[in-house]
Amino acid sequence: MKGLLKRTLPVCVILLCWLLAGPCPTAAQEDVASDTMLMFVGEKLYTISAASRREESIQKAPAAVTVLGRKELKRYRTLAEALRSVPGFYVDHTGVKENVYLRGVANSFLVMIDGVPLANDSSNEDYPRGMELSLDYIEKIEIVKGPGSALWGADAFSGVVNVVTRQGKDVDGIIVSGGGGSWKTTGGNVTAGYKWGSTDAVLFCSVTESEGFEPDHSGESRQKDSFKELYGKVTIHDRLTISGRYSRYKDYFTINFLDRHTGLHETPFSFIQASYTDTWWGKVDASLKVYTHHFRNYEREAWRFRIPQFNLSFPVETRLNQDNWRYGIDAKFDTTVMERHLLTVGCSWEYDDGSSTQNSLNSVAVLILPRFRNSRMAFYLQDKIQLADKVEIVGGVRLDKHENYRRKISPRLALSWFPDDWVDVKLFYGQAFRTPDLFALTSAENVKPEKIESFEGEITVRWKRGITFQGNYFYYILDDLLENVTQGLGRQSRREIEEGTEVTFKISPFNNLSLYASHTFLFGERQRNDPRRVTFRWPVGGIPGGGLSLDKIYHVAPDHVFKAGGTYAWHKKYSVNVEVNYIDSRDIGEEFYGTSRSGLSPYWTTDVNVLAEGIFGGRMDFALRIRNLFNEHFKYRGENELFTGEDRSIFVSLGLRF
Repeated sequence: MKGLLKRTLPVCVILLCWLLAGPCPTAAQEDVASDTMLMFVGEKLYTISAASRREESIQKAPAAVTVLGRKELKRYRTLAEALRSVPGFYVDHTGVKENVYLRGVANSFLVMIDGVPLANDSSNEDYPRGMELSLDYIEKIEIVKGPGSALWGADAFSGVVNVVTRQGKDVDGIIVSGGGGSWKTTGGNVTAGYKWGSTDAVLFCSVTESEGFEPDHSGESRQKDSFKELYGKVTIHDRLTISGRYSRYKDYFTINFLDRHTGLHETPFSFIQASYTDTWWGKVDASLKVYTHHFRNYEREAWRFRIPQFNLSFPVETRLNQDNWRYGIDAKFDTTVMERHLLTVGCSWEYDDGSSTQNSLNSVAVLILPRFRNSRMAFYLQDKIQLADKVEIVGGVRLDKHENYRRKISPRLALSWFPDDWVDVKLFYGQAFRTPDLFALTSAENVKPEKIESFEGEITVRWKRGITFQGNYFYYILDDLLENVTQGLGRQSRREIEEGTEVTFKISPFNNLSLYASHTFLFGERQRNDPRRVTFRWPVGGIPGGGLSLDKIYHVAPDHVFKAGGTYAWHKKYSVNVEVNYIDSRDIGEEFYGTSRSGLSPYWTTDVNVLAEGIFGGRMDFALRIRNLFNEHFKYRGENELFTGEDRSIFVSLGLRF
């Protein structure tokens, strides 16, 4: 009875607010242009679609949101670098790829490109984040912090990162770019975009090679990592859009604590989607999206297994070759009801096919990960109500029915108060879930989806001269986290509390100078749990709960992360940006990492970005990016060993327009 009450109470509260809302008239559609006039003075005015599944100003968005536009994205080389600049995010490295934390939980948000969710039931944490995703064809990145399952379903656990690509009319020609830098990095790309009448098209392709900054412990010359990407998009009459992405890369790595251990890792996402939007009867905005994406997980590891007692050793090689195809359909309708409700109704269906999974040990087929097929259906509803001239409430709920799990109900509630043009006060509530991936399913019986419940408040104050202050407090209840790593499953039946604050300050004292700073402070139970140790089981022979055991340390983000920077621009063509990051100390496990230290020291890093755009008659762009300017030495907690962070590195790129 108590469990039923707990699941249904938030839904009842949302329905009650909807029924009690007074009859206040509102427009059929929001005036985005007038809303954006209230945004930060002197800053490019951005809108966001990921917070409500429709375009709206940042001020009106019923969630804690951040938008990184073209101006900001030019400073960064990868998605992980861009996210690191946003309050609430922290990035370290596993030894194979970047580990991105949002509010203390690693790799827990949903990444989308063109509205296509890059997630599947084979792995819920292998989204593109490094050099496999170029930022050169990206127009903006929309970031929604907090549970997002009420609109986006499974895997929108701690947030949503929506990647919006450029249009051909914005490119208006051909851009050829090339560059290189540290770690023997070289690469080039071509972007072409045009608009002919009612047809808009953009095409992008890139090739990059790099040794990466990971140390080579194998004693042999490690091959270069290679990254290839192809993207295209066509829009007709601003209604029909067809786009697709092809990705392929090879990421070589080594592990120090295993003798002569070498590996190859590939997890590319490719997709194709078609979406159509129209307006019916002058008052219903309808959209339909059909898509399919392909996730390939290929891993090869080789090392020598030693038996010191008998002075024996023999080579071991393991391979995983996995293909997951996902097919999806999503239909959405927006309309005004009773002149006061902006209503969104939608449904979706997804089908995962992971039936081609193969595992081998020294070229002998073994059963570790199962083959599978499953489907998920969902229905969602959201209502935005104008309670008064300066008060809005948004309530929503989504029902997901996964073939292998019980029905999941994900509610959300947001209350926004705009006392004047310079102050916003917002309160949020939400729930979300994430379905287990294959590694979890093979490691234990009766695995349940992970759950999160969130309570959050945010205030934004704007003054003249571009002065902006934003403060946010969040309180998360985390249930049944799996803490997935490649080795298997951590203990699931556990509840944790994570809470924290995010503070951001911006000022533009002069037209050509902007300064910013942010601080993230985590202080929930998740940061304090002792011991922070979970046991992972390595499945053997497909026996649930069987195999080898291995203790690992909980991967939590640092308590304090501080970021500050400034940008100086002149002649509308040249700009210099300096960005400083401070990472607090972090606990480690002495036994697992083979060290006498119980913690890692805090560290500072300083990045410098010099940009020149439209020089030499508007035909040339130049970028100089320096990472870790003062060559600070620091350590990360990798998944298998302590990992040395990136030394000073320099990257140069040059682009020509035709």
